[in-house]
Amino acid sequence: MQYWLLTWTLYGTWLPGDPRGSVASVLRGPGPRRERDGYREPFEPPMPGLQATSAGNQTFPTAALQPDLAPPLLDQFRQTAHLRAWRLEAAAIMVDHVHVVVGIPDDCRPEEALRDLKAYGSRRLNALTGTVRHWWTRRGSRRLLRDARAVEGAVNYVLRQKSPLLVWRNGRNADEPPG
Repeated sequence: MQYWLLTWTLYGTWLPGDPRGSVASVLRGPGPRRERDGYREPFEPPMPGLQATSAGNQTFPTAALQPDLAPPLLDQFRQTAHLRAWRLEAAAIMVDHVHVVVGIPDDCRPEEALRDLKAYGSRRLNALTGTVRHWWTRRGSRRLLRDARAVEGAVNYVLRQKSPLLVWRNGRNADEPPG
């Protein structure tokens, strides 16, 4: 089993060029685009022109999570992990993005795990809101956690998010002591 820190944003909430920095596919001069989502790789710096262009190119309304949607979304992540025989270690759900630390079997690719969490999460959100909408950005960050120390570091990172709607670890609320 390999462990991953998976991160994805809600549609339109963290665009390429964002002042917070971004993990974006950016063209810098001649040659191929550069995707910045490697371990300890820096974010792209703020680029107001790129952010404005990205906002103008949106084909769906910007999505945001409301506090009442976070618990059922977490429940869906837990159900998906259980059905797939994954180990969900931690999750943080914010208004504009999601982090999960998940262990997946070696025969499962992290992009498949990311796709399934987003797809089943969308279905749950659509059912709860009575709407069909585009909730997530197309891709997300997939960072391999190479050892137990990296997994624990990622879990701690997830649990210490600013302004979360919900944080969770191993079936406990994040404010409960490890058992």
